[in-house]
Amino acid sequence: MKRLKFGITAASIPIALLSGSVLAAQDCSAYIPSTNKQMASHLAAAGPRAMKNVSLDEFGNMVDPMWGRPIVKLDTYALPKSISKKLAYRFTDAATKGVRSANGRTVCNFKYEANDDFKIEKGYINFDVEPFSTTSEVVMFVSPGEATSGVKFRPDGFAQQVINSAIRKSLASDPQYKGKFNVVF
Repeated sequence: MKRLKFGITAASIPIALLSGSVLAAQDCSAYIPSTNKQMASHLAAAGPRAMKNVSLDEFGNMVDPMWGRPIVKLDTYALPKSISKKLAYRFTDAATKGVRSANGRTVCNFKYEANDDFKIEKGYINFDVEPFSTTSEVVMFVSPGEATSGVKFRPDGFAQQVINSAIRKSLASDPQYKGKFNVVF
């Protein structure tokens, strides 16, 4: 009986050590290619497509026409091809910051670049990556302390933010609507 007990204990130690090292050894850079591919795919498909029910307030924010005060209200709007071709959102680098002991999620700091054809934005954002994520299917959430903490990362959602920004800035700079906005982009 003691041998069996010893055998189980001895076998469980390497498994525990292995699983801990697998979590700690995750490299956040490995998630970049598939994530960038998904975002680029959404931008290529949705960027030139017409968006329905576009309503902007005086500050160029997209609003619900029932609850906001839209000054520009369009049934549909499509970005000019010259703008939609230049839309981009991509991660350029990643640093693994560690593993959260409470939930086992790997904390990743991603460096990103976003281009809505009016401005190229560069910055960093932290995500908590689920331990079961793979390089082709990553499940992650915006880390605590970030502006939108707890939000599940969806590549198409982050790419859509670039499209929405381009629509806002495109309409605000359009001579037909330019004088209606109290903001300059």
